[in-house]
Amino acid sequence: MPQLGLGATRGAAGPVMEDYWKSQPKKFCDYYKCWRVDNRPSIELHARGKNHKENVAKRISEIKQKSLDTEAAMLQWRQLP
Repeated sequence: MPQLGLGATRGAAGPVMEDYWKSQPKKFCDYYKCWRVDNRPSIELHARGKNHKENVAKRISEIKQKSLDTEAAMLQWRQLP
């Protein structure tokens, strides 16, 4: 029988469903705030993208700055009489 797509084949009385439809799993990018299809090629393509790389660098910079601010506050607190 010829394939019609999505698991359907043409029978004597018309299309017959063999499978049920199942959505592809998705993965959320915390840096870019978006959902991507959870397969290796899509994830690698997204991770190599300019916007994703910029957002990762920005997040790392924010974490580093927060750590420096916390450390400075702790040093200042320790020096109080």
